[in-house]
Amino acid sequence: MNPFSDLPPEIVLNILSQLDRKEAFKLKPVCKRWNALLTCNSHLFPKIPTQLLQITKKNSIKNEKKIVYREAPATQTRKRKIAHISTAKEASICPSECFFSHLRQCLENYSIRIVSFDEVSLDSLYLKKLSQAFHGHYVDTLTLDMVDLGRIQTADFHGFLKTLNVRRLSLNWLRDATDDLLNAEFFANVVERIKSLQIGYVNYKNSKRVFTIGENAIEGIVRTPKFEFEVAVDKDNAGIIKETFKVLDRLPNTDIHFSTINFTAAETDLAKCHRPKSCRSKVKIYCEYRNSHFDVRYKRYRLVPNKKFH
Repeated sequence: MNPFSDLPPEIVLNILSQLDRKEAFKLKPVCKRWNALLTCNSHLFPKIPTQLLQITKKNSIKNEKKIVYREAPATQTRKRKIAHISTAKEASICPSECFFSHLRQCLENYSIRIVSFDEVSLDSLYLKKLSQAFHGHYVDTLTLDMVDLGRIQTADFHGFLKTLNVRRLSLNWLRDATDDLLNAEFFANVVERIKSLQIGYVNYKNSKRVFTIGENAIEGIVRTPKFEFEVAVDKDNAGIIKETFKVLDRLPNTDIHFSTINFTAAETDLAKCHRPKSCRSKVKIYCEYRNSHFDVRYKRYRLVPNKKFH
C-alpha cells in the first residue's frame, strides 16, 4: 500500500511543493488522486524561467542550446511509403507526435522568453499541431528565422497566428511566401493581439514580388497605442517610408497614438531620399542602418522634417 495514500491533500501538496514544476509533474502517474491534485493546483508550481527554446530544421528542440529532443531520421519503411506518393510535395513534413509531446512539456514547465524556429519547413498539418501545442501558453517573443512557407496556405498561417499568446512576433527572411501572406488581414490580426512586430526580408514564390505595406496596415499600426513596428527596407521597397508619412499627414491628430516605427536598412543614404515633409510628434519614427554582412546595427537616426538627422 502507498504510504502517502491516506495523507490529507494539503499535506501531499506541501510535500510536493518542495519540488520544482518539472519534477512535481513527473509524479502525476503515481495515482489518479495525485494527477488530479497536481492538475488542479498547477498554479502553486511556478514555471522555470528560460531564455530561449529553439526548434531547428532537423526537428530538434533545444532549451538554452541544450538538446532536449531530437527527431529520429526517417526509417527505410517510412522512406518507401513516401516514395509511393506521386510527388514529394504531397508528403507531409510534419514531425512525429513525440516531437509535439516534448514541445508541450517545455511550454508547460518553462516560462520561456523566446521561442525560435530556425530554418524549419512548415506545412498545414505542422501549423495545426503547433496551434494545439501553443494553446493556453504565453511566450514573450516568437521568432521565425529562414522558415520555408512554400507548403502552407495563407489562411492556415493567419489561423496559427490567431492562436498565439505572444507579446512580440519576429519574422526574418521568410522563404517562398505567397503574395498575400502579409496582407491587410495579417496586420489587422497582429495589431489586435500583439504589441510588437518585426519583419525582415521576405522571399516570395513570385520572384518579382517585393514586400510592401498597404495604407490600411500602416493606419492600423499608428492608431494602436504603444505598438512597436520594425521593418527592413531596401531600394526596392523604400516607398514604405514615404507611404508611412503619407498616412500620418492624412489622419487627424486625435486618431494617432504613441507608437514607434523603426526602418532598418543596409544603405546609409536610403532615408535621405525619403525625408518627410512633416512629422507627427506622437509617433516616433527612426531609420536604423546596419552592416548587412554581419547584421550589426551601427547607426540610428530619428526621422524629422527639414532638419539634419540627429
